[in-house]
Amino acid sequence: MLEVDDPVAALGPCYAREVRWAQGFRVNADSRLLLLGLRRLLARRIVCEAELRTAAFVLGCRLGAMDSYERFDDGLVQGRVAPLAFAYALPSMPLACASVCHSLRGLTYTLTGEGDAGIRALRQAATLIASGATDVAVAGCWETPSATAGSSASCRLLLVVVDAAGAGGPSILLDEDVAAGQDTVAALKHFLAHHGIASAEKAAHG
Repeated sequence: MLEVDDPVAALGPCYAREVRWAQGFRVNADSRLLLLGLRRLLARRIVCEAELRTAAFVLGCRLGAMDSYERFDDGLVQGRVAPLAFAYALPSMPLACASVCHSLRGLTYTLTGEGDAGIRALRQAATLIASGATDVAVAGCWETPSATAGSSASCRLLLVVVDAAGAGGPSILLDEDVAAGQDTVAALKHFLAHHGIASAEKAAHG
């Protein structure tokens, strides 16, 4: 399991230094966060490039890229259209960028909802493995702040690599009460710790 918890101000420099994807210089914070997390998964040998390319991906979020929605809305208020900002705001955009950057060939799903979105993503990944649709899945969730939150606010990502040997067993299908207002990353971390499914390797920035 890999956790990224970086201030907004650190995300850009970390992305430029670690990801080094020339085509992705315009992608938004959500996509940069996922690409950074995948690069750190590879760097720490939690998964290899070949496994990453064929794995299924199931990620959860609460809405999408709030800062991109805000830029799109600001454009409308100012009487100009910002279609790129709207496209980047879509919840599926981070996985779309990852598919291009890493030539992903596996199934990709993005789930949206409340604080349990990451837990539902993990369950869906386990279901795909149990059905034989994939041998390896990357599940998880992310949270990025509003543009008004300031540069010290955190961008957070939690990724779990799941295979047939470690799909979590029956406990992964248990219902989990998620506190109102709890973010997806905190809820998934609590679920994993409570059921002893995985332990975190936190990837500090820098």
